[in-house]
Amino acid sequence: MKQSTQYDDFTNVYSLSKTLRFELKPDPLTAEYIEKEQMLEKDKSISQSYQEIKEYFDRLHRDFINEALAKVNLDCSHYWELFQAKDKKALQIEADKLRKNFGTAFNLVGRQWSKLAGIKEENEENEGNKDQSKYRDILFKKEVLDIIKARYGQGDARLAALLETFKNFFTYFINFNESRKNFYKLDGTSTAIATRSIDVNLKIFCSNIANVQYLPDGIQLTDEERSLFEIRNYQTFLQQEKIKQYNDLIGTINGKINNYRQANHQKIGFLKILQKQILGDANNPSTKFIEITDDASVFPVLNELINNAEEPFRKFYKELLPKILPDTTDNSIDLSKVYLSKVALNTISSKVCQSWCTLKDILEKKNDFSLDNVLTSLKNNQQQAKEIFRDDVLKNFLADSNDKIFKKWLYNEYQKSYERYCAAKDVLLCKMEQDKSFRKEDQEQKNIIKEFCDAALEVYRMIKYFYIDRSQNSVEVDPIFYNILDPILDDCSVYQYYNEIRNYLTKKPFSQDKIKLNFGNGQLLQGWDENKLKDYKGAVLRHGDDYYLGILMGNKVFQTNNKEAYLDNTNGNGWELMIYKQIADAQKDVPRLFFAKANLALFQPSDNIKRIKDSKSYLRSSDNFSSQDLYDLIDYYKSCIEKYPNWQCYDFHFLPTEEYKNMKDFTDDIQSCAYKVKFVPVRDQYIKEQQSQRELLLFKITNRDFLPQAHGRDNLHTKYFRALFDQENLQHPVIKLNGGAEIFFRQASITPKLVERGQKCIIENRRYTEDKYLFHFPITLNVNHKITPRAFRAKINNLLYTNPNINIIGIDRGENHLLYISVVNQKGEILDGPRPLDTVNGIDYLGLLEKVSKDRDRARKNWESIAKIKDLKAGYVGQVVKVIADLALQYNAIVVLEDLNTGFKRSRQKIEKQIYQNFELALINKLNYFVKKEAMPGEKGHFLSAFQLTEPITSYQDVGKQTGIIFYVPADYTSITCPQCGFHKSFNFYHKNKTEDEHLLETMDLRYDNDDECFKLTCNLMALSNNKKQDNNELKLSSKNIQRWRWGTNKRELVSYDITKCLAELFSKLQINYTQERGNLLNLFISQQPTSQDYDALIFYLQLWQKIRNSSPTSPDYIQCPHCGFHSDNGFQGKEWNGDANGSYNIARKGIIILGKIKQFGDNHHDRDQEHIFDDLKWSDLSINTEEWNEYVGRQ
Repeated sequence: MKQSTQYDDFTNVYSLSKTLRFELKPDPLTAEYIEKEQMLEKDKSISQSYQEIKEYFDRLHRDFINEALAKVNLDCSHYWELFQAKDKKALQIEADKLRKNFGTAFNLVGRQWSKLAGIKEENEENEGNKDQSKYRDILFKKEVLDIIKARYGQGDARLAALLETFKNFFTYFINFNESRKNFYKLDGTSTAIATRSIDVNLKIFCSNIANVQYLPDGIQLTDEERSLFEIRNYQTFLQQEKIKQYNDLIGTINGKINNYRQANHQKIGFLKILQKQILGDANNPSTKFIEITDDASVFPVLNELINNAEEPFRKFYKELLPKILPDTTDNSIDLSKVYLSKVALNTISSKVCQSWCTLKDILEKKNDFSLDNVLTSLKNNQQQAKEIFRDDVLKNFLADSNDKIFKKWLYNEYQKSYERYCAAKDVLLCKMEQDKSFRKEDQEQKNIIKEFCDAALEVYRMIKYFYIDRSQNSVEVDPIFYNILDPILDDCSVYQYYNEIRNYLTKKPFSQDKIKLNFGNGQLLQGWDENKLKDYKGAVLRHGDDYYLGILMGNKVFQTNNKEAYLDNTNGNGWELMIYKQIADAQKDVPRLFFAKANLALFQPSDNIKRIKDSKSYLRSSDNFSSQDLYDLIDYYKSCIEKYPNWQCYDFHFLPTEEYKNMKDFTDDIQSCAYKVKFVPVRDQYIKEQQSQRELLLFKITNRDFLPQAHGRDNLHTKYFRALFDQENLQHPVIKLNGGAEIFFRQASITPKLVERGQKCIIENRRYTEDKYLFHFPITLNVNHKITPRAFRAKINNLLYTNPNINIIGIDRGENHLLYISVVNQKGEILDGPRPLDTVNGIDYLGLLEKVSKDRDRARKNWESIAKIKDLKAGYVGQVVKVIADLALQYNAIVVLEDLNTGFKRSRQKIEKQIYQNFELALINKLNYFVKKEAMPGEKGHFLSAFQLTEPITSYQDVGKQTGIIFYVPADYTSITCPQCGFHKSFNFYHKNKTEDEHLLETMDLRYDNDDECFKLTCNLMALSNNKKQDNNELKLSSKNIQRWRWGTNKRELVSYDITKCLAELFSKLQINYTQERGNLLNLFISQQPTSQDYDALIFYLQLWQKIRNSSPTSPDYIQCPHCGFHSDNGFQGKEWNGDANGSYNIARKGIIILGKIKQFGDNHHDRDQEHIFDDLKWSDLSINTEEWNEYVGRQ
């Protein structure tokens, strides 16, 4: 038997769904019939019609939004009070409340539109189900087709035909609807209407009210203009049409302000315009659903891109750019309030200067990226032009000062980019007019398209140099400049168009596109119940060991009222039909069936039972709740179940009535027994007859494991499938078959091509050389097992609280490796690792990813067809989560990851944030249902008794501080904390003024130690803001052998800094005899009144002294501690060590802190029942701040 683990109790904990994927092989008669009747062409036609009808949906959403916004009722007076008080926390709470008013308006209009669609309001049987979002959701139900017809279908025959097509095939709109649902969210989603109206525009509106009070008397406003600054009027400016009116009036007022400024030489702040409403502008494609489905879509999308870019580009280059560059005499724009983004500054610097960081380094105001500060800093800088600018720049631009060189170069770059775009556009238009349609094999066409798209993207990127996210940067901007720039960027969707066009033109030679098959029935395979076969048209059949999917083209196939026509009573070994019975939702079905008018004669409810049902006295939430009424109603339902013929197939096992606490417990018991599957024999002749009459289509369900030559272990999908119909599972279900299956068809897209692979010749991409029918069907694992996420976490934490032998796996996103892991016990002793997870199962994923990334970047620039790197990353993620899951069981460990939601960012990871999030989700999903392939039936970890160590998560946003045995900790200081003594960077200079830096220096004592031939720095920990008071309040640093590396300012190479030598040279320069001086060298340094350059050098060296993680040309990643002398070259706990190892080890040590917090919480609540100790544990109870980290490593 397999060795047990601490997690053996975490099997069969909760149910979850999975979708199994198989191939379908049509039998010869079926294939012949499909071709003859052109069934695939009909479904292809539906797919094409989908493209036509989408524009009507956008129009409908726009109308819905406008109607709803007109009905929003807002009282913003309290928000305005909080805005004035600058209470950010209370302001956010009030914003959350105000957003809910939009939900009320959405539901109101949705309810009106529901009536238009003829949807009857439902009477909710269960108390508490008062969510009215169903009325808003009318936009995402098939009844919306009736609304489109009523609103836009008058006299439009083509629209009428499209609507008729999709009445039975509304599932085509699933993805489209999901993208539109974000508009109606109330939770602060950035693309939501409520967010735009409250979190963005209301804030701007209040800002204008505050600022208008400071306008001088010389600026006269009309009554209409004054009305803009009354908070009660804000709700009139929610719709796009009203926003435009508001912005026009603000523009008029700003014109008055500008005239006053120029006449009186007085700087007065301008007012801001509101941002456009989501989907408010019918001509704004920023919310457009852009999609290229085939070659015929390419030219229309290119025309859309041209129309989208033309006016914004012209406005920027002809109207806005001349106001700021090159030597403008237009003083209407304040360049100190026109900003370059930080990324833009570095990009421009890399193009015009010696280094990407040159401009950033010469800024006089370090955090001010305004155009004025850049130009002023260049003008005042003492360096010669050749020390700042690249040689090719200086050849073309001669001027008196550095700022003029920069301005002329930048203006010329803008002009060149716009001229390139105009020329590329003309060539493209000419080519499209000449060729009429796109052909993917036409390389000349592709080159012309690429040149145009690249030119358009370059222009857009350069316009975006001046974009600043005001939600993240509270700076005052020039309203004239940004009132023009913001709409330009809002109106442009160049990125979306560029990506869609490029992705289509660079697809692999084979196509992965597939179409959904319906065989003329929009409800195809939505269920399997034998009474619904005529509706859902699908049946599962078995012949020996082979399984088949039957598509019922006729209404009389397998009729339940004529079973003698097809049942085989000879008990032969031929065909068998699956008989499927299930109660879909017992909570709804029980009252619906047992009080239905048609069934009253059968069940005969008494007057008392009717009273209980009508008064809802059986509900514990009811004011008139009665336990006896609950028991009486349950007994009535039990008697009905005994009488109801359709439920006699189920084996119900009920508790004594008095043991049920509420009605839901009783209906849950019904649901747990409400699944029955069996196979009945069917006459072979009947199958042949139905096939010959084209009433039955047969597809064999298959995959590689079902082939005669199959060898090795079955994959999990095959195991689930076989177990689904295993006799043991049919008697005691663990796996259940669900409705909602789908069939897809993927057409062969390439011809077979033989290639050599080692000693063999194989057909390259063979699966794309054949037509394929694909079968996707959902199943439920762990049927009838339920637990809430909170209860699951409490169960996990109970185990961790009572078990002192739990270990910790720390995982770090490495700077030089993909992932790095350390396994430690609760004493901090290393049990496994630290080691990289670059190579898994003998495959060097790091090497492959680096190679493919370079190929991908080169191919993207050339628009060549390339291998999809996402497949390689997905392969790595799939392999590495298995390794970590195995380690968790092997070491009885929790898993600790860095929390990407804390805002902590690092830029040099080998595995980028998005892929790391995919890894986290994949690990959660793996631990949702972790199967040990070697486990035998009856053992823990077998696929029918898999480990469940995390609760289900649908998206990364659902992740908190804990997901089962996975915990999330802030990653700050993990890679830069000494593993031996716990030191990390403890003080930071570069404050806003020199006085603050000098105040910090006063808390330090720097002396030279002649015996050790190095400097010693003593710091007062109580004076350092990052540290908590500890037993030892002094921190001592030594410069002995301290070697630091840093990238040079104007050189693309690492520069070495020997801290002892650097400080010695600095003091010698100031004629300070540091070897003889017995006092504090810092005091002596300040008394010498050093130059700004020398002062900056001292601060730089003190900062660099603390940097314990370094990279050098010979040692790519090492740890060197100035406090205890630790060096990673010597290893730690007998293990090889580097920066990534250090990160994973310290992340694991933060896991020790979390286990300590769980123990402390448990001790504080030990008076509760064991299973309820952690019921109210909050994520905040597990958070770790810097002070707690410092205290922990200080103790160690």
